Amino acid sequence: MIDKAITLELRPNTRTGRHTMFIPTVHSEHCTGCGKCENACVTEEASIKVLPAPLVRGSLGEHYRLGWEEKKKAGGHSLVEERGIVDLPDRMPEGMKLEGHFDPGSERLPPGMPGSGDAHVVPSLPPGLGGAAPTGGGGAATAARGAGAKSLPLEAGR
Repeated sequence: MIDKAITLELRPNTRTGRHTMFIPTVHSEHCTGCGKCENACVTEEASIKVLPAPLVRGSLGEHYRLGWEEKKKAGGHSLVEERGIVDLPDRMPEGMKLEGHFDPGSERLPPGMPGSGDAHVVPSLPPGLGGAAPTGGGGAATAARGAGAKSLPLEAGR
């Protein structure tokens, strides 16, 4: 078993072109943790140190939760939605608007966007990315320009 747990990897010395290096390589899938390789190491201080397996392999932090498993435990309900997380508005210089941008943190859709009627339904895709084009008065960009606000080009939001 020891010949599977530790092997000598032959690596040529590219700097000098002489003297192949024998690199001891421990294969964790075959290692039993007996410490024979540490005791048999020929260097003055052992080059191989045998440490407890949990310390070497590590583990997932106790505080870390896998969302999909937590959702199963909660009966399929999202744990995030119930916390009342607030989507804060985008911070822009006063009077600036991103053309074609919708802030999901706002309670209402901009006038002229699909779904901005009484239903207040957020469209699946914004205009220009496959969603329905704004109807009516030209949308939020026109409303922003009409109010004297400066507008940024679409590339500024990327």
